[in-house]
Amino acid sequence: MKKSISLIKNNFLNFFLISFIFLVISSLYLFKLGNLLPAFGPQEHKIIYSIYGLTGFFNHIFYLPIELVRSLLFAVFTDHGYFISRLPNALFGIICVSMFAYIIYQWHGKRTAVLTTLMFGMSAWQLHISRIASYDIMFAFSVLSLIFIDCVLRKHKTSQKIFILSCFWLGLIATVPGMIWFVLLNVALFKDNFSIGWQNLSSVFKKIASLSLGLFPSILLFASIIMNGGLLKFLGAPNQFDGLLTIAKNFLAAPVHLFIRGPQYPEIWLDQAPVLDVFVLLTFVLGLYFYITHKEAARSKMLLLMLLLSLLLVGLGGPVSLAASFVIVLLISATGITFLLKEWLTMFPINPIARSIGIGMVVIAVSFSCAYGIRSYFVAWPNNSVTKQIFIHKK
Repeated sequence: MKKSISLIKNNFLNFFLISFIFLVISSLYLFKLGNLLPAFGPQEHKIIYSIYGLTGFFNHIFYLPIELVRSLLFAVFTDHGYFISRLPNALFGIICVSMFAYIIYQWHGKRTAVLTTLMFGMSAWQLHISRIASYDIMFAFSVLSLIFIDCVLRKHKTSQKIFILSCFWLGLIATVPGMIWFVLLNVALFKDNFSIGWQNLSSVFKKIASLSLGLFPSILLFASIIMNGGLLKFLGAPNQFDGLLTIAKNFLAAPVHLFIRGPQYPEIWLDQAPVLDVFVLLTFVLGLYFYITHKEAARSKMLLLMLLLSLLLVGLGGPVSLAASFVIVLLISATGITFLLKEWLTMFPINPIARSIGIGMVVIAVSFSCAYGIRSYFVAWPNNSVTKQIFIHKK
């Protein structure tokens, strides 16, 4: 307890900043959660009235992390309304923002972490998938979780508890459709971290425990697939393939939706506005350039391969959401911001006015990006006539 108090005193400014950002994001994700829209959308209505609890897990064990939270909340609040119905997504959205902040802090330091966490947390797409009852948030959560696990294992290589918990976490992520490929990719790229963690387990019992926790969700998943079907869904593939030409068009459509013209998906998006704004696009290009020119680095391989894999799975037209690609793009964009600031500060190493102008311009751009996302979600989308026609399912 004394160590914790001493740690807070010595890092009061950092602690205050983290607490303030967390409070702002949490408030934003919970603000008018139950009454921003007049009723449920079609997807929400279907999800809310699905079967949960043990019976639900037996029938379909996909998306296990959020299904566990929904089962618990819906069991406690049996007569749940709009707020409780959407609360699980909001909670996972807040967790996503927290993991994003930790990852960027480990990669690029405090300044970039603060700027890009606000940009990510207040982006319209992240607000959308975090504030309606859907499964889209699980794809952002899964991708961030894998990178978060890598960061934590790299920092705490000898911690037995963290390794065992990571094994269980990987098992939970594998229940999200299509994420098994990301899990396998992550384990293959960072096998040294997992190898060190395995070797540091001090007893046979702990090795058995880590294997059991990691495999338990997977065993339940495979049992559910065998008894109820859903193998293609588990692999992230559609039930019926529409041909190579359609898949190629869908593959190309994913980046178009991100940067040029958004998906025609009024339940979760505003008309045809691009998912990402101009500033994010420019910084993404810079970040992509940085990673391509440093393609031999482990992080570069991870992000580039994960981006291609996510675009491929989205292009197949199966259950994998654009959210998987979106979160990787934002991570690369964060690197672009770091790269931009580094180049600017290198040009003006001792000129305080020029340095302040450079940082100030980035802060202004991030502020505009945040304002655009908030206005797009809280003002433009709910007042759009098409949106009002979709959200008509009363509880």
